[in-house]
Amino acid sequence: MRIARLIRVATHIVVTHTVIVVTACAGNTEQKPAGSSAARNTATDMASGTIRSDTIASSGLSGVAPAPHVDSDSAHAGTDPATWTITAGGLGPVRAGMTVAQARAALGGELTVTGSAPACGYAASRHLPAGVNFMITDGKIARVQVLRGSVATAAGARIGDSEQRVRELYAGHVASSPHKYTNGHYLTVTPESTADSSMRIVFETDGSRVTVYRSGMLPQVEWVEGCS
Repeated sequence: MRIARLIRVATHIVVTHTVIVVTACAGNTEQKPAGSSAARNTATDMASGTIRSDTIASSGLSGVAPAPHVDSDSAHAGTDPATWTITAGGLGPVRAGMTVAQARAALGGELTVTGSAPACGYAASRHLPAGVNFMITDGKIARVQVLRGSVATAAGARIGDSEQRVRELYAGHVASSPHKYTNGHYLTVTPESTADSSMRIVFETDGSRVTVYRSGMLPQVEWVEGCS
């Protein structure tokens, strides 16, 4: 008799009100519209002291909250080389001054060092943007070199930009000097941050537009011939 009465009371609640389902373990509540099949099933099962498996699935009555869905592309969006920009201190997750091992780990375990001189060489990785490599000196990242492609600095400068645009983007922080081998210039940018006071960005131009550029530690970032 008591069970039958509870069923009648629960049914009345479903018809006239909203059933509030309490997820005991998760500490959550979920409201279901009155009259819905899920609400009627939940109310009846609660009144009779039984909870069916299909009711649990539809109502969210689970002791363990479901893990949120994470899209793999979104999860790795921040490590997409296409989103990386160059600063005076490095590129993406790689900073000037890192050891080769640290840089390799930051790039997902792939970084190949080349060069005949043990004190100075170059490193490349398929994880880097096209046209970009590193100079390595004494086992550490000395500078980032952009030899071609469209990768930009954090301020927006890139190969093909005019000298005027570079000066505008880094207003008050650009020093110009004659190019050693062409009629162009070296536009050397001193960063605003004191943390990067020993770093520079150097744009090489043909006298009109940027042809290549690099960033990294002094004095290596200003070596015109690189490791030669």
